[in-house]
Amino acid sequence: MTQQSAISQRSAFASEAAEVPSVIEIASRYRDGVSSPEEMLDFFLARIAAADAELNSFVCLDGAGSRRQARQSAERWRQGRPLSPIDGVPVTVKDAFEVAGVPFRSGSLVTDATPRTRSAPAVQRLLGAGAVIVGLTTTSEFGGAPVTISPLTGITRNAWNPERTAGGSSGGAAVSVAAGFAAAALASDTGGSIRIPAAFNGMVGLKPTGGRIPTDPASVLRTMGCPGSIARNVADCAHLFAVLGNGRYGAADPTCPDYQAPAASRDLRHMRILASRTLGYAQFLDDEVRDAFDRTIALLKQNGVQVQEITPALPDPIDLFLAYTRANYASILADLDDADVGRLGANVRAARAAGQELSAVDLLAAARGRLRLAETLASEIGAFDILLTPMTAVPPFAADAFAPDHPAVKSNPRAWSPFGSMFNLTENPALTLPCGVSNDGKNGQLPIGLQLVAPKWQEGLLLNAAAQIEGLLNFDASPPLKRVTVKQTGQGGNDVG
Repeated sequence: MTQQSAISQRSAFASEAAEVPSVIEIASRYRDGVSSPEEMLDFFLARIAAADAELNSFVCLDGAGSRRQARQSAERWRQGRPLSPIDGVPVTVKDAFEVAGVPFRSGSLVTDATPRTRSAPAVQRLLGAGAVIVGLTTTSEFGGAPVTISPLTGITRNAWNPERTAGGSSGGAAVSVAAGFAAAALASDTGGSIRIPAAFNGMVGLKPTGGRIPTDPASVLRTMGCPGSIARNVADCAHLFAVLGNGRYGAADPTCPDYQAPAASRDLRHMRILASRTLGYAQFLDDEVRDAFDRTIALLKQNGVQVQEITPALPDPIDLFLAYTRANYASILADLDDADVGRLGANVRAARAAGQELSAVDLLAAARGRLRLAETLASEIGAFDILLTPMTAVPPFAADAFAPDHPAVKSNPRAWSPFGSMFNLTENPALTLPCGVSNDGKNGQLPIGLQLVAPKWQEGLLLNAAAQIEGLLNFDASPPLKRVTVKQTGQGGNDVG
C-alpha cells in the first residue's frame, strides 16, 4: 500500500512533544546504553514540572517510588537482564487503580487519603514487567463522566488547547501521554473512558475485550469496565497490552481466559471491513467529524481496501448503560452518611440517587437487554474483521463543560459520545486513533478520532489493522505545546499527596 494521506499531516506549530521518545525507542536507548531509566525519569519529571500546572493531569507524583523503580531497572539493564520490553519505561496510572504507597482517591473528596498497601492486578503486571510508575492521573469522580472534572482535582485540560476539554474519564491519562509527561498510561474504560480522551488528545487508546484484563476493585459493572492503555502510537499500545493482557485472573476471578497470542499479520485488503457513521442511532455528527471520517474511508478505498458502508438498525444503548452505571454508584456509595453525600459532585450524587430507585428486577432486565444487544449487533452486522465508526460526534468542547452546547444533548447527555458504550456492553475490543483535525478558529486545531472495533478476543487482529491504518494516515500526534525547557534535574518529583 502507498503511504499517502487525505488529511493535513503536520501541525503548523512547533512541538516539544515531538521530541518525546516512544516506548519502543526508550527500550532501544536502554539496550544501546544511550540513556538509563533514571535519566529518562528525570526527563519526564522535568516536563511535568514545567507544563502540567496549566493542564492538571496528575493527582500526585510518586517521587520516591518511581525513583526506586528506575534505579532497580537501571541495574537490570546494566546486567543485560531486563524483565520485559517495557522495563524502565515511565508510565502513568489512572486514579482508578490502587498503587501501593500512594492514596487511592478516584477523584472524590469522600475517599481516604491514606496510602494503599496493595496494588491492583493490572498495576502488578506493569510493575512485574519493570515499568516505572511516575504518578496517578486525574479522573472524573468515580469515573462518572466522559470529561475529567472532579471535586478533588478540578478541571483537566486538553493538551492541544487548555481551553478545551480533555475528555474523560481518563482525561489525565491521555493528557499525560499527549503532553509528553510519560511514554504511556494505564487507564480504564466503562463507556468510552479510554477512547474519548485519547481521541480528544490525538492519542491511541485501546479498550480490550471485556474480561481480558482483571478489573479491580470489583463492581456490578463486571466486564463492562476494562483496564487498557493509552499511548502515542499503535505499536506502543501493543507493547502495553502484551503485558497487561498476559496472565490469568487467578483466585480473584477464575472466569478470565488464558492470554491469546496476537494474530498473524494480515493485509487490510484481505479483511472484511465495515464502516458506519451512526450505527443506526447516533443523533447527530459534527460536519468536521463527518468529513474526517469520510476522508479516512476514501483513503482506505484509494489504497485498495474494500470497505462496506452500512447503517445497521441498532438501538441506542444509553438506557442499558445508565442502568448499570447508576446501580454501580448506588452499590459502591451505599454506606455514605449525609455529610459525605453532600461532598459528592452533583452528577455522581444524582446517579447514586437514581441507582437507589432501581430494583433487582430492573438490573436483571438490563442484563437481558445487554444479551439482546449483543445478539442484535451480530445479526445486523454479521461476520466482520474490523468495524469503523467515528469516536465522538464532536471535536473537543469547552474545558469547564460536561457536554457541548447542542440541542440533541439536552435530552440525552451522552448524545455527543454515542459510539463508546455500545462496545462495553457487547464486550468487543475497540481502539481509537487520530484521523484528522478540526479547525478551532484562532486557537488552532483539535484532533478527531477514528474508532476500530473487532470481534471478541481479537485484540491481535485489531492492533494489526490499526497499525496499517495508522501508517496510511501518517498523522502527527504532537500537540502544539509551548516549548518546554527540559533539564536533567535529578529531582524525584513532588511528594505523594
